[in-house]
Order: sequence, then C-alpha cells, then structure tokens
Amino acid sequence: MNKGKARSEETKPNQENHRTLEFASIVVRDKPLKNFVLGISISDTAFLKALHPGVWGFLQLATGSLSDSIGRKRLIYPGMIVQSFGIWIVLASGNNFFGLMAGMVLLGVGTALVYPTLLAAISDIANPRWRATSLGVYRFWRDLGFVFGAVGIGFIADASGLSTALHIVAWISLGSGIFVLVFMRETRRQT
Repeated sequence: MNKGKARSEETKPNQENHRTLEFASIVVRDKPLKNFVLGISISDTAFLKALHPGVWGFLQLATGSLSDSIGRKRLIYPGMIVQSFGIWIVLASGNNFFGLMAGMVLLGVGTALVYPTLLAAISDIANPRWRATSLGVYRFWRDLGFVFGAVGIGFIADASGLSTALHIVAWISLGSGIFVLVFMRETRRQT
C-alpha cells in the first residue's frame, strides 16, 4: 500500500463534514471560497453569507426601540432560541438552497433580537458614570467567548465531527435562551 495515498485518504473529509464545514464558514462569517461542496455557486454562497448580517442589521433598527417599549428579556430569550433553530435548519437542509436561506434568515432574526437588546440591558443596570466601562467589560468577555468558543468547538469538531460540534452550538444557544427565560430579571426601567 502506498503510504502517501493512505495518508491523503485518511485526511480527506467525508461529504457530511464538507457540508457542515461550509455551513460553519457561513455562520462564522469567514471568507469561504470553496463553495462547490454544497453544489451552490459562489454568488449563491455570497448571498447566503450576506443574508444573516443583512437581516440582523436591518431588523436591529426596530428591535432596539422595541426593547425600549416591551423590555429586554422578552426579546433576548426568544432571540437565542430562534438562533438555535436557525442552526438546526441549516444543518438539516443539506444542499437545499431554500433551507439554507431559511436557516440564515432565522439566524439574522435571532441575532437582531439579541444583539442590541443585550447592550441595552447592560446600559440599564450600569451607573452613567461607569456605563462605558461596563460596556467595555461586557464586550471583552463576549468577544473572549468568541475566541474560546471557536477553539473549543474546533476541538469538539476534531474529536466528534463538525456536525456534532455545530449541534452543540445550537444546544448552547437554546440553553442560553431557556436560562434567560428562567433566571433573568427585566432590566428596563418603567417610565
């Protein structure tokens, strides 16, 4: 047996890992150019990659002010839950473009519900004299979570496969939403 051939077959990812890897690069907002695994064009992949931040950016114009009127908690927990379902829909859709599109839209909707609202919740509880510092501390720990989350999920993906790792991300998001629902107190002050 040719040693070089055996090595290349060993390291060649299977079809499921290819699909999941492409999804991971779309979700993480990396810059993938290897789009042929899902059988979709580069322009379709670009559209899918733009869909999540596009929906998120557009909708957060409304969700920020909505959280001022209905409260923070009522947007944060459903947003986390919607994100988890977005991940699961993308994972289940295989190479179905409309399934990928639906999942990316749900990720955008969920992020729009969560992102500006978490910042508002921090601002609600921070004294105006140290509000900028508290937002900086929040952003530091949140961004550090991106770093350690990526490394941790990378280890899990190496050990158990990328699909398993992304299912864990979805479960973490769902669990976070449930945790907020059960334990978070509303931070918006009544006016």
